[in-house]
Amino acid sequence: MAAGEYNKFTKKERLLMEREIARLERFFGGMITLEKTPDVLFIVDTHKEAGAVKEARKSKVTVVGIVDSNADPTLVDYPIPMNDDAAKAVDYVLGLVKEAIVEGKKKVKKVQKEEK
Repeated sequence: MAAGEYNKFTKKERLLMEREIARLERFFGGMITLEKTPDVLFIVDTHKEAGAVKEARKSKVTVVGIVDSNADPTLVDYPIPMNDDAAKAVDYVLGLVKEAIVEGKKKVKKVQKEEK
C-alpha cells in the first residue's frame, strides 16, 4: 500500500484486500509482539480451534483447553470439561483462570524477593 502499487487495483479489489488484511490482523496481530514461544496456550473451544491444538502440540507447548462433548480431551494436556457455548460459564471460568494467574505471579515475586 505504501509503495503505491495498491492503486492499480479496482476499488472492489482494494476493498477485498483491506478486509483480508483486517481479518489477518485480528487473528495474528498479537503474534508480532511475541519474543518467544509461549509456555502455555489456553484454548476455549478445542474442537473449533483444532488447528491451534495441533500446532501447539507440534511446538511442544502445554495446552489447557475447555473441552465440550464433541472434542477429544486426549489432545489437551489439561482439559476443562464444560460447555464451551455457554458465554456466562466461559466468562466465569476465564475469570477464575485470571485470578489464579495473578495470584501465581504474586507468589513468584514474593519468592524472588525472599531469595535476594
